[in-house]
Amino acid sequence: MLDWFVAMGAGAGGGAIVEGVALWGKLNAWREDRQQVRASGEGDPPGLLDYIDVFPDTLVALTRVVIGAVAGVLLRDQLTGWMAAVVVGASGPALLRRFGTARSPAAVQPVQEGPSLTEGSGA
Repeated sequence: MLDWFVAMGAGAGGGAIVEGVALWGKLNAWREDRQQVRASGEGDPPGLLDYIDVFPDTLVALTRVVIGAVAGVLLRDQLTGWMAAVVVGASGPALLRRFGTARSPAAVQPVQEGPSLTEGSGA
């Protein structure tokens, strides 16, 4: 079991890594489009703010870091090392979404009784 602050920090780090990868994807798309425009010689190359919306992207990044930290803390009893907490933090939104959509046994509809496999088969 990890200390809560190690789990929180590593989980937040995992969330930050994923957000960094998302930012890299946007920067890479921007660079490729700039190179295409420069190679064709038509028009001005696109600006960085055509690919990054600073305020919403910052909020999403902060949210992902917080969700990663929360996932790390919630699952710290299951984690044996800080690297596992980084992975949990990186997958935090998916893990928490999974917990949020899990149904209790009482909410699951019972299976309808149907004919058995042996009925009508002459067995």
